[in-house]
Amino acid sequence: HRAAEKAQRERAMAQVNGLLSASPAAVPVIIDNLRPVYDDLIPELRRLVESSELKESQRMRVSLALLDPDAKQVDYLTQRMLESDAEEFLLIRKYLQPHSRDLLPDLWQSARDLDGDAAQGFRAACALAMYDNQNSAWNQISDKVAQFLVSENSLTVAHWMEALRPAHSFLIQPLSKVYLERSEEQTAQRILATNILADYAADQTDALLRLLVAADAQQFAVLFPVVSKQPELAAARLEAMVDPTVHVAEPGEAERVKASQRANAAVALLRLGQWQSVRPLLGGDADPQTRAYLIHRLRSRGVSMETLAFLVDEERDRLVRQALILSVGEFPLSAVSAEERETPEKLLQQLY
Repeated sequence: HRAAEKAQRERAMAQVNGLLSASPAAVPVIIDNLRPVYDDLIPELRRLVESSELKESQRMRVSLALLDPDAKQVDYLTQRMLESDAEEFLLIRKYLQPHSRDLLPDLWQSARDLDGDAAQGFRAACALAMYDNQNSAWNQISDKVAQFLVSENSLTVAHWMEALRPAHSFLIQPLSKVYLERSEEQTAQRILATNILADYAADQTDALLRLLVAADAQQFAVLFPVVSKQPELAAARLEAMVDPTVHVAEPGEAERVKASQRANAAVALLRLGQWQSVRPLLGGDADPQTRAYLIHRLRSRGVSMETLAFLVDEERDRLVRQALILSVGEFPLSAVSAEERETPEKLLQQLY
């Protein structure tokens, strides 16, 4: 019996040593395996957590192992959570959840101070996303949290997205502001905001469609596959946005934006198989601005040469066919296979 207990303690000590270098994902398993022999290990764990020889990442792992029997570890772990990388943050946040009520006042204070220590404030907000995600105070910090999120390294942003997911509803609007920003300086942030919104708003078809009609070509390519997962609902909403009777008498910026949005909605409808809803926007009675945008965008928003060739072949209205052929002309030769290059030639031969 004593030999068995000794062997168990030796295995436990080996796991303690393994804990020091374990990946964040492996830490919970090791700590669970240590629980049966906690009483024997606590002296060694306390010695280690106070040792000056440990790196902070190692001390954090030992502190997590001590947390259940020693609540004094909470202060250290909270500070470490606000300074850690994304993977370690998620690990510590999970272990501190039973103590979250006591942590809320200080976390909210840090989260509101994103203009001060931004990195610490952002991590405090990520903790609050798990601990207090229904609090209306999120409206006060969501803009700055969203800005920090889209400025994160693309290699780690997925972890921070997961951290903020429980509070994602507060971030849709501020991320949409970044999405709509068109300055070159904001290109990287805009692309990142697009990908985050495609995830966070995946179940909000109306919100995604409002973004889709304002999308540039790159954003359209990200959002359309998400929207198309509910084709009937999306088509119904898009048809309401496409009004072929609208004409712009005196073009201005507001009218240009509306024409641009109608063109994007029409491309999406075509890709959803709703050609008859799109066709009037290319005819002789169509609004010229909308028609021009639509001609130039069919290729860049993902309509294939094959689809355009089929529509030209089927179409009998001269002006609609003309618009479709102009759209075929938007395909650069470098982006078209040798077989596909025959398509515009055959179309022109048929017409002329």
